[in-house]
Amino acid sequence: LHGKKAEGYYTDHHGLLMRVVLAADSLTEFIPRPVSRVHDPSQFPCERQPDGSCVARGGRVKPGEDAFEGDPQAAGKDLHLGVQGWLRRVRYAQEDIEEARGLVLGAFEGGVRSQFGWDVRGRAGPYPEANVRFESGRPAIDQALRQLGSLAGPSGDARVSSAVGGLAVDRVEGDVRIRLGAAQYESARARYEKWLAELRADAEQAIPAQNVAGHEAELAAARADRWLLAAAESAAPPAARAFRGSAFPLYPLLARTP
Repeated sequence: LHGKKAEGYYTDHHGLLMRVVLAADSLTEFIPRPVSRVHDPSQFPCERQPDGSCVARGGRVKPGEDAFEGDPQAAGKDLHLGVQGWLRRVRYAQEDIEEARGLVLGAFEGGVRSQFGWDVRGRAGPYPEANVRFESGRPAIDQALRQLGSLAGPSGDARVSSAVGGLAVDRVEGDVRIRLGAAQYESARARYEKWLAELRADAEQAIPAQNVAGHEAELAAARADRWLLAAAESAAPPAARAFRGSAFPLYPLLARTP
């Protein structure tokens, strides 16, 4: 009973024959049935993997069911969730539903997805906890940009962390993602079209005739100077060509030397 009120409990795993015997002994309860109470998720037994992770094995889980509905087992024990454990999973499910709803609304009006994770000191070691939230709308985007400041990158993502230094939690890591929606893209399209219209209007304005004549005269003079320089270079002696790219100041005098 106490295990059902807390995080959960675990019992010894029995085969088919032993379960039949225990069912027959349900009235007398002559055979002991040890139950270990769990106060936090770190006390659940698990099977250590080569990568250091800890998992429990269970039966097949149907869509919409939790993993603990598949009779999970670990280290020869049957795992059972209590009230606190189910409340924790209800909160996770509510966050998933709100996140899915926010993603749909964010596609139209933009939004901010915030995910924070931390390790909690449990009785048998640390265990992870997380919180996910999605806020849609322009006010949520403006507030996130004001709070993050320079931490937000060009793509709208930011990685934040804080040393809490509490009794149960040392550090909190956060991942914030700012996403634009159809409303923001429509506003940007309107601004770009306005700028393009202004640029086209400036380009279509007639250039004064005197400016055109002046530019044509300058272009003709530049072409004439370029032609004269090319002719002079082709007529120069080989010595002048050799010193063409040199910084020696007397190469014109040397070029005139017979």
